[in-house]
Amino acid sequence: MSVLGSIGWIWACVPRSDLAVPSLSPPEYTARAAPASRSETPASCDTFYLSPTDFNRGSATVDLLPPANGRSFLVIVPQAGDARREDGVHRKPPAPTVSVQVTPSFLDVDTTRHRLPDLPRLTDEVTVQSRPRVTTALPTIERIRMSTSRNTWITVVGTQAYSDQSYVFYDDILNTENFSRDEYMAIARTVSRWQEWVDERFAPPTDLDANGHVLVFVSRTAAQVSRSTLWGWVDTCDKDLQSEECGDRTAREAIFVRSLDTIVDAKKRRDYYVNEFFPGLLLHETIHLSQLAIARSFGARAGDIKPLYREGQAELGFLATGLALDEQSAAIRNALRKDASTSDAFTQEYPYQIGGLFLWWLDQKLGGRVHGALLKSTFSGHASDPFLGAIGVPEPLGLAMMYASISLEEASGRCGAWLRRPVAVNRLPGSKLPVSVIAPGQWVMREVPDTGYLILDVRHREHVQVAVETGEQGAFLVVAQP
Repeated sequence: MSVLGSIGWIWACVPRSDLAVPSLSPPEYTARAAPASRSETPASCDTFYLSPTDFNRGSATVDLLPPANGRSFLVIVPQAGDARREDGVHRKPPAPTVSVQVTPSFLDVDTTRHRLPDLPRLTDEVTVQSRPRVTTALPTIERIRMSTSRNTWITVVGTQAYSDQSYVFYDDILNTENFSRDEYMAIARTVSRWQEWVDERFAPPTDLDANGHVLVFVSRTAAQVSRSTLWGWVDTCDKDLQSEECGDRTAREAIFVRSLDTIVDAKKRRDYYVNEFFPGLLLHETIHLSQLAIARSFGARAGDIKPLYREGQAELGFLATGLALDEQSAAIRNALRKDASTSDAFTQEYPYQIGGLFLWWLDQKLGGRVHGALLKSTFSGHASDPFLGAIGVPEPLGLAMMYASISLEEASGRCGAWLRRPVAVNRLPGSKLPVSVIAPGQWVMREVPDTGYLILDVRHREHVQVAVETGEQGAFLVVAQP
């Protein structure tokens, strides 16, 4: 399993009514998103989509005229249940088996064709109280209670190793290997270069203890008591302040991460961990604190954010910055090619790898305001589908358009704004998607992988009909003929 797909956030299972809400005013928003200017180069390929309501008991027939280049691309995203989290692991319900048959056609079939939506221009902004810059003296020895994977509490003692304007780093006294002061300085310096970027897209992190800092415990104990795959998390009690288990603990922001002596290749790749991985990891966890700040401004819980968006946004700490990009590319590439037979390994990665790709793709398409819009949608009655509330498009259709824009590659530039492949995606080495090639007279059956999509490359020079069977719930089906 990729180490980058293993960053966690432990949640407190407590009633929402127990939330202590700070005296912050709700965010102010302007009018709903307006259509973007259509001054872009017009699409020169035929594109349309079918929705689940266009399927009759899970069946639909698509009528395709001969395309100019002899290829029609169909991206199928069945209506499947959302990922859920149990014992810290994201589990996605099984998706249906899809069968597709292509036959020559001599008669036109009345196929419902919905035009792909316009690319919106988001004008909403989230307003959250800024974190004050303070000079509070922080203790050289810190004792903090840490939540474990079994919802118990242990005390971790750390000595202060380094601090800057935003973070204070503590080394667990049980560590046998620590970063040097210069290495901590390098980590903090890399993070600080991206802090404004994070604040602009989300919000400044919470500052529950009013000291202007986030505590970072680099801890051997954390690695030993957590699930072996976790690299870091934001402490539960400090995050939502809802559990009676907190006792008399002082509210504060605490990030726990693995220490060097728990990393197998730390000696060989120390520069990588100092200059790339740990800065990206801290940005990932800091984005979680920024999500919390927005949630609290709505009087809500950060735990209400769907895993796809919660972890996908946090993964921008790697994807948008380019930190540890080679490893992240490999993780996404592996996730995109996972099949149902490897679902047990995949369920934990889905919100991170696929969510990260989706949120990065949206950032490229719609700009930084899309993240605040999605969170605002979540806390305003659209928790099950924040994409629909923010963009006006169902989430499965958004995912289908993303997969189409990536699979079309160079041809995507002729297929409109949504399907145009973002240049930034080219930074992901080997990000090609698995495609099933099918020709007239052929029939294929595929079990939809946990990634939740199938891509068909229909090779035809004649008029054909494509019969699709997806199961009772139907599917979103995007067609592009570049």
